[in-house]
Amino acid sequence: SEEEEEEEEEKEQDSDAKEKGKPSVRLSNATLLDEHIDGFSLVPLGVDHAALIYRNLRTKAAGVRLARVQQDTGLMTLGEEAIVPTKDRLLTYLHASPMASHRIAVAYADGAEGHVVMLDTSGEKVTVGPASRFSVNKPLSVSIATLASDRIVVAFYTSNPWRAIVMKGEVGTGGGMMSNEGGNGDGNGNGDLVTFTEHVLSEHYSTHTSVGAVGSDAFVVVYYDGSNADAGTMVMGRLGSGMGVAADSGTEGEQIPVLFNGVSRGHRNLVVGACYYSLADGKLTTKQTARKVGLAISQTEVLVGSQGC
Repeated sequence: SEEEEEEEEEKEQDSDAKEKGKPSVRLSNATLLDEHIDGFSLVPLGVDHAALIYRNLRTKAAGVRLARVQQDTGLMTLGEEAIVPTKDRLLTYLHASPMASHRIAVAYADGAEGHVVMLDTSGEKVTVGPASRFSVNKPLSVSIATLASDRIVVAFYTSNPWRAIVMKGEVGTGGGMMSNEGGNGDGNGNGDLVTFTEHVLSEHYSTHTSVGAVGSDAFVVVYYDGSNADAGTMVMGRLGSGMGVAADSGTEGEQIPVLFNGVSRGHRNLVVGACYYSLADGKLTTKQTARKVGLAISQTEVLVGSQGC
């Protein structure tokens, strides 16, 4: 009858209204991971896959796997595990930041020190580069941000001594040592290299550091500053112009000008047209390191910061 049809139509409208009132998020069935793992960091790599980084509480190791979505079921298929070198110490912090295509920077720390490794996700299994140490003093509240395809920043604080710190990391490929400015690196000369430069934000009681990129050469760090009426503090930082070259000679402790752009003179036996880099001790080399200096324009002159390299 007409009345029955009207009642049925009202029921359908009421059902549609209820459907519209439901949450818009719909979840697939759960994909079970291994036991005793936590500290997850997930980096999307595309519309249907991602890199999953985690720590293993049982083995005290950290692992990374590629995860792909099965479009028909919504479940995740996990690839083979690659191990992140953690020196058999349980991690306290584990964070990842995507860089160039198929490359991820991972910062992690334990109760003794902190490291960064580069991950290559271009294959079926993730390739883990060797570790580069950024701190030898139990880093706390570790965070990492990508500025460009070859630059990262890592922020953390230490309690012995109390300091809030941000580290600039320059990433390259080829031979050399991975180290911080103090020469405490563990690099074996293979894979991606990360060279760190330290900047102390505060030498007072400071905690809860966090860093974020706001451009290819700029970043913002926030932290709790015990020396500033217990206030939260935010600072913006910019990277320098690159590797500087002393513009004059001097003795230890003496201040001398540093050249970041222009012609540096007084060198010997340079190969004209070759790109020069700096070794950890400041000597020039044509072997690629993370410290690019410039282009040799004569046997005694280097054009510092040249875009020709």
